[in-house]
Amino acid sequence: MAAWVSLYAPIVAKLAGSDVPLAMLLGHIQVESGGRPDDHTSLDERGLMQIHPGTSKQMGFDHNRMFEPAYSIWAGVEMFRRMADRLQKDFPSLFPVRSEFFWRMVRFEFAIGSGASRQILRALQAQGLQLRSWPQFVNALHQDRASLLHLTKHDPVKWATNVDKVFAAGDRLIRRVVVVGSGGVVFVLAAAAAVYFYFRSRKETA
Repeated sequence: MAAWVSLYAPIVAKLAGSDVPLAMLLGHIQVESGGRPDDHTSLDERGLMQIHPGTSKQMGFDHNRMFEPAYSIWAGVEMFRRMADRLQKDFPSLFPVRSEFFWRMVRFEFAIGSGASRQILRALQAQGLQLRSWPQFVNALHQDRASLLHLTKHDPVKWATNVDKVFAAGDRLIRRVVVVGSGGVVFVLAAAAAVYFYFRSRKETA
């Protein structure tokens, strides 16, 4: 199990509540920063959540505090909540409910950028595609990879793969913490994980 999980996962689970997927958040931290609160990039993306200074400015965050673990986690969860609200508002017919497909699209937007993400969704909708699942969306990206790359100047398949990596890492971390963790970490994460897997199983059998 990643060493950072016992330190920060209870904070993530508490702030995520029941509305933001725990697997996405834990996987995001693992992939983006490896759980290192002092991590930063050449673009000045900082902390556990690797938030860009432009995002901090746009959302009113204190970028100087992004190396503080609790603040970075709070800002990251808040960022994803706001992104989710905006995505559902902009595409209500595409995302009537906040399914796993919806949250993967939220994370895709983080990876590729909101402008590019919206360009891609509108381009696929203009083709008459009725997007209903993440695999269907990814398949469309593969089929139109060249044209979407030309449109957005970003490789959509690359960033879709990043999303899959994040969710897979998060799933692994949740399962390992519930099995091998101890004390309060197990109590907090086991409850969050139970909610997560319950709703996931309901979606898979629907």
